[in-house]
Amino acid sequence: MDTEEGLNYLPGFVDEILGLKRGETRTFDLVFPETWQVEATRGATGRFVVSYIVYSTNFLCVCVCMYIYPLL
Repeated sequence: MDTEEGLNYLPGFVDEILGLKRGETRTFDLVFPETWQVEATRGATGRFVVSYIVYSTNFLCVCVCMYIYPLL
């Protein structure tokens, strides 16, 4: 996610989910930076499947599934 410095967000994540509508699912790939905190994922490509689900007007649920390939 692209946000303030110091937060552990993957660059590009927020850009990919902006505009996601209720009931919509998006699938996208992002590459983990070489400076990523988890050494095993540095330079790896992650496939993200993000679904936007709403249970009521007061509760928001966003489901994120991530796959890293090649498998570690």
